[in-house]
Amino acid sequence: MQNRYRMYRRGTVYYAKDKSTGRAVTLGTEDRTEAQRLLNAKNQAIEQSHLNVAMARVYLSCKTPEMLERIWIEVMTDMEQSYHGPTLKRWRTQMKSAPFQVLRKLKLLETDGTHFLAVLRHPRAGSSAHKWLRILHNRALDLGWLLTPVLARKLWPKLRTKKTKAITAAQHARLLLTP
Repeated sequence: MQNRYRMYRRGTVYYAKDKSTGRAVTLGTEDRTEAQRLLNAKNQAIEQSHLNVAMARVYLSCKTPEMLERIWIEVMTDMEQSYHGPTLKRWRTQMKSAPFQVLRKLKLLETDGTHFLAVLRHPRAGSSAHKWLRILHNRALDLGWLLTPVLARKLWPKLRTKKTKAITAAQHARLLLTP
């Protein structure tokens, strides 16, 4: 198979040019050996995408071995530490609900957008599930347990809430008197 990228030098900096699109991207180096190494990595990434995932796992395991095994319930447990009172009660109730069962034992690094959309599209998921899922997602990102967002900001479904109407004191009193 022919390489998709080729290398050239403009001034002192090396660039990689994509043969299929014609776009050039800087390799960010003036060293020919380093530039060649980066170019080879780009070409290998195209040829062996499944190998890249395996290699990424190896590199991550060297950084933090537990990163490969961390599951969503660990993020949920970590969140519990920051809540107290009624908020903690709402948090626990939401995390035990049916929509969130999809995530509980799923590894963070194996999570993709379809898992989050499954939570959001669950028949029992409402606007609070949407809110708490975002909070959970942001906590995992803030802790560095997720490398990239599972869903980009623009891909999150719009939060739809039903219109509510307050009742008067007289209506409330009638409700209390009704057997």
